[in-house]
Amino acid sequence: MRLLVLASRDRRNRNFAGGDLTLTRVSEYLASRGAFVTYLCSGFPGGKKEEIINGVKVLRLGSLWSTSFWAWTFYLKNRQSFDAVLQEAIGGLRIPYLAALYVRRPFVAVWYQRNNLIFRFQFNKVAAEVLRFLEYGLAIAHRSKLVLCRTERLRLYVPGLDEEILKLSPEASLSEREDLVIWLGKIRKYKRTQDAILTMDRLVKTIPSSRLLIVGVPEDKKYLDYLRELRDRLDLKEVVGFKFGVSEEEKGQLMLRAKAVLVTSPIEGFANVVSEANSCGTPAVVTDGVPSDVVIQGLNGFRVRFGDLDAMVDACNLLLTDSLTFNKLSKASVECAKGRSWGRTAETFLSAIEDAVKIEPN
Repeated sequence: MRLLVLASRDRRNRNFAGGDLTLTRVSEYLASRGAFVTYLCSGFPGGKKEEIINGVKVLRLGSLWSTSFWAWTFYLKNRQSFDAVLQEAIGGLRIPYLAALYVRRPFVAVWYQRNNLIFRFQFNKVAAEVLRFLEYGLAIAHRSKLVLCRTERLRLYVPGLDEEILKLSPEASLSEREDLVIWLGKIRKYKRTQDAILTMDRLVKTIPSSRLLIVGVPEDKKYLDYLRELRDRLDLKEVVGFKFGVSEEEKGQLMLRAKAVLVTSPIEGFANVVSEANSCGTPAVVTDGVPSDVVIQGLNGFRVRFGDLDAMVDACNLLLTDSLTFNKLSKASVECAKGRSWGRTAETFLSAIEDAVKIEPN
């Protein structure tokens, strides 16, 4: 099979995010199974225009704002070279590919979540409304393709976990825990990282030993400056820390020390950081924007209404002070994370691609 993948970023990009990880892992798995995979994405300063990474041909064309145009011209010139197309429908804070409008090959689009809440909290009101309307238009455009049409053409995938994280599960029950809460992910405005800081401002008043570590990659310097100013204004310099660009191994070691991981965003397609934390025996405290089957109340974490900081403080307080509750949820968390392999994820994608070929052969 000759597969063209249209994504936002590749693994060499410092702004590599969760959706990029999924398409990268799927591409690498399919390449290892003998497929010829071309992974088209945006470029970055210092990045080569073309290189082979883990058996996948990576093409970097333009920026997040121009890749869609260059992908269209590339496809028109090379459409006979591909048997199928796998496209990220919308994501990466970029202009959508709109490939459903011009691809005449078996086609699969992946949708991570509805983005209206992301638009609302990331952009101003006018931009958010324009993007919401655009997303609706994209949904209509995909009705004739594999996604957003008849039920039998839909697939639900579960992201896998890296081996570096999974191998730490046996250490979960043996590790020495601190009164440490971790916020983990891309530091973007819509993810409401400030809610983690505001939660810690209240938590430290009842648990003076508690600490918050914000781990991730900042995309917006202005927003990062705002977070640091908020921390300093609340006199939390000794309580709230930032750590950027950590390796998978270092991330795992941090989670083995923590008693809770926070997810503060209004919407998440999956919140893979929850599975990563659970694999290390760390329960999650999340908003109701996280899918209900990812965090089950009282099993592998606690769910609170988005923006309800009092409830978030209460949940963190329970995990940090009640060892019986923590141990119970920690043990269940490890069980919940078992079996999350990228191979299983990729097989779901492969099944969708093969079905697309049957429905719409070349």
